[in-house]
Order: sequence, then C-alpha cells, then structure tokens
Amino acid sequence: MVSACKKCAFSLVFSGAGPLCSPAASRYRSNVSSTPVESSEPSTPPLSSDPYEARRLHQLVQTCQDAVIFIDGQGMITLANPACQTIFGYDAAFLLGKDVRMLMSEPYASRHHGYVERYETTGERRAIGRIRQVTAMRADGEEFPIELSVTQLAETGDGTRYGAFIRDVSEKVRLQGALMERERAATVGTTASMLVHEIGNPLNNMALQLQALRRKVSKWEEGQDGMAKVDACLKEIERLSRLVQEFRVLSGRRRIVRRPIIVTELLELVLANLVRLNRGISVHREFADDLALVSADADKIQQVVLNLCHNAIEAMPKGGELTLRTSVSDGQYLLEVIDTGEGVPPGLDIFEPFVTSKAEGTGLGLAICSEIVREHDGSLQYETTLGEGSNFRMRLPLSGQ
Repeated sequence: MVSACKKCAFSLVFSGAGPLCSPAASRYRSNVSSTPVESSEPSTPPLSSDPYEARRLHQLVQTCQDAVIFIDGQGMITLANPACQTIFGYDAAFLLGKDVRMLMSEPYASRHHGYVERYETTGERRAIGRIRQVTAMRADGEEFPIELSVTQLAETGDGTRYGAFIRDVSEKVRLQGALMERERAATVGTTASMLVHEIGNPLNNMALQLQALRRKVSKWEEGQDGMAKVDACLKEIERLSRLVQEFRVLSGRRRIVRRPIIVTELLELVLANLVRLNRGISVHREFADDLALVSADADKIQQVVLNLCHNAIEAMPKGGELTLRTSVSDGQYLLEVIDTGEGVPPGLDIFEPFVTSKAEGTGLGLAICSEIVREHDGSLQYETTLGEGSNFRMRLPLSGQ
C-alpha cells in the first residue's frame, strides 16, 4: 500500500499470485519471532526489542485506515484491526478464528487453499512487491474492488503465517469509470460533429431532388408506381434526417441555464402533454419531495423526463402502469420513472449511442438524456426485469447543495 500503514504487517492470501513480502513486514516480525524466514529479499536490520517500539507498532496497526489481517496456515484469521469493520462490515473480534474466505469473492474464495498449498510446496512468488487489485465481499454480500498486498510472516505460537494490507478502492474505481465515460462522450461528440456536416447536407440535397422528381412523375399517366417508390425513398431520407438531428443534439455544446425549479410542477406539465396515455396505461403519482427546489435548466430536464416517459409508454404496447415517484435524501432529488412493460433485454448498454431495444428507435434518446443529466452534476441509472418492467432513476443535487 502507499500509505503510512505500510509500516504495519498483516495477513490474507487473496489471489493466485501467492504471498507478497515487504521489508516493513520483516522489521515487524523481528519483534515477533527470532526464527528466520527464507527470502530472496535483501535483509533489513531488525528493530530494537524495546517494548515501547512494539507498542508503537501495535498502535499503528490498530489505527491504520487500511484493513490489517493475519491468518494461519489453514486460512483462519488470527488478527483483524478495527478498520475491518469499516471496510467489510464485520466486527474485528467476530472475525477472529473465522475462515478468511468469508471476505473473498469468487473465484478467489474457492481457489484460496490451492494458492496457499502451491506456494508452501514450491515457494514460487509470482507477485512479490506488487499491489494487486482484486474483489472482496462485505458482510451484506456486496462485492467491491480492493488493493491488496500480502506478506509472509515468521510462524509464531498462534500459527500466524501471512499478513495483508487491504484498501477499499471503490471510490477510486468509480471516479475512473466516470472519467472514461466523459472521454467516451467527448469522442462521440467529435465524431457526431463530423457526421452531421458530411451527411446532413447531402441528405437535404437528395430530398430536394426527389421532391422535384415526384412532381414530374405525378404528371405521368402511369406514374402511381413511380410515385410510391419516390415516397419510399423520401421516407428513408426523412428517417436519416431525424437521426442526424438527434446526433447534432448529442454532439452540440448545450447551454445550461440553471434556475431553481420545482420538479413536480414540471412533471405535471409533461404528463399533461403526453398524447398516448389512452392505450390502457394508467398513471400513478407518488410525490414525496415536499416541493423541493432543484437548480436546473427546466427545458433540458423536461426533455429528459419526456423521453423517459415516452420510452416507458412504448415499452407497454398492451397497456400497463406508469409511476412517477419523487423523494429527497442526502442533499439529492430522486425521480423514478417506473413502468410495467417488457423490460430491457440483457446485454444491452442502452445509454450507448445507437443501442436500442426498439424496432424503429435511433438509439440516441437515452444517450442524450444521460449527457444532460451529467451536465447537471446528476446521474441516470436503471433497473429492469425482463417481462416485468423497468425503473429509471434520475438524481439531481438540490438547489443550494
């Protein structure tokens, strides 16, 4: 690890790389046991046997913000510092004597003993001196990314054999993902700008020429068949023109004018303007936001809500229920648009441009919505169950946050 906690020693064999070792751990184990440990690492002069030194090291382990764990040769936990509760959700005392695999996600848990046996038999160290990123598991079953560094300790009376630094890097991974998403959006925007220019102008010219051709064909005695073919071409050009226009919206730099707005008033306006609620679809309002204010561009947020509602309606061709639910918590405004429709097929990234589950969709609507919400420092996510419906969640910071 890269923190001051590196001066601690701890345990956990979490990956197939085999235990890691560090000079800091070697210095610590000199206070634990005089039994030498075979190592190809350069030797480090032992620290003083002064009891105050041992006390300081113990205090460092106990106050370290990274999790510190010792295990014995059978993988049973012999020491866990208080940070384990913060990171894993288990009380440190509860972990003592437990199998370390309870903290591991698959495939590490099922392969752990094999990793240890291989190392004990061959002494092969594949990742000495490296920090590895793997996944662990919290008490509630949540899997999360960690940075892990493992070292071998001199065996003591309690059988302790290995130690590890464990750092929760969930926030780091989230920020990296957000950065990659912004870079992807920037790349899409650049490509879109080029396509809008290169495709839009020729399409307009083609449409004008076909309209002129249609007028000539309409004067022929047997021009009905020709007119039908021209109309088919014009229809395709119209579809491509809509695609180019949506692409222009995606690629263009939007001017966001933020003002305090009451979102529930905007929701009522959207519902009043929906023209396809007569297909056996009932609307439910579950507003619990106490008329909270959000600093946002009303037109842009209305565009997002309208798109989400249209998608929900189109997902229920045989009718169903559309629910708009609002709430406020932790300084954020939450809007949920819930339908009882067909759900999103698995494997689709519907926020990716040109990805759609609709037969005639362009696949740009949700991509544009996601960009608008992101520009408002918010987030747009969804949950779906095939055949049961979807729940789209838009979060925006409250006004003044």
